[in-house]
This record gives sequence, C-alpha cells and structure tokens, in this order.
Amino acid sequence: MMIHHQHLNSLAAIIWYFGSIALFAKSGELILAAEELRPEELAHWLVPGSGVVLGWLKGRWIFRRACRKNRLRIIRLEQPKLWQCYRGAFYLMLALMISTGALLSTLAHGHYFGLISVASLDMALAFGLLYGSREFWQPWPEMS
Repeated sequence: MMIHHQHLNSLAAIIWYFGSIALFAKSGELILAAEELRPEELAHWLVPGSGVVLGWLKGRWIFRRACRKNRLRIIRLEQPKLWQCYRGAFYLMLALMISTGALLSTLAHGHYFGLISVASLDMALAFGLLYGSREFWQPWPEMS
C-alpha cells in the first residue's frame, strides 16, 4: 500500500510522540513510587529538572539528527509504503530499548535511588524525543 511522503513523515512523528508520552508517564510513575518509599527525601523532585537539561542535550545532538536523517530517507523513497516510516533496524532497537527499560524499572522497584535514576533516564529520553521531534515539522521540500 503506497502512501504520500508527508503522510509517512506524519506517521513517523506520531510514533515518535507516543514514545515520548509513554516515557513521560513512566517517569512520573517512578517518581511517585520513589516518593512513597521516602517522602522526606527531596531528590526525586530533581528528576524533572535533570530530565529537561539532559533531554535537551540528547534532543539537540542525537534525536534531531536522527529525525533529520529519517525525514530525508522518507523524502528519497520512490514509492513509500506504510511500514517504511522507519528502517527495520529501528524497530529492533525499539524492542531492545523497551525491554531494557522494563528490566531497569523492575530492578529499581523498591530502591529509592534506583527509582530516581531510572526516572531521570526516562525523563531525559522523553524530553529529548520531544525536542528532536521539531525536525518532523520543518518546511517540506517541493517534490518534482
């Protein structure tokens, strides 16, 4: 099934945003779990700030570049298909990252500093994805 290049770009962006939203939600759950363990501690409230700073760096130097490369790849497709919004390797890496994130969350369960560490990582990834997504909405080149 062929799809228009811009629609394929939009689909790639939607998948990207779902990842960011899922990571924001997971990070929030981990912060709340850390607060339940040690309500007197304040370190868990530093997670959003560290996530924004680290996420901005990741977004600027890693995710924007990845989005730009993927967008250019989509533009160059001669007959784009629905499943071509990302390369096959992306889906394998996504499965690996989801599995690793689930494992880290499981290992952190019940450990305050483990929870805030994983929450910081997730928040940084979520914000980085969000920052990098700006690349999807750059002006579309004219197709000749």
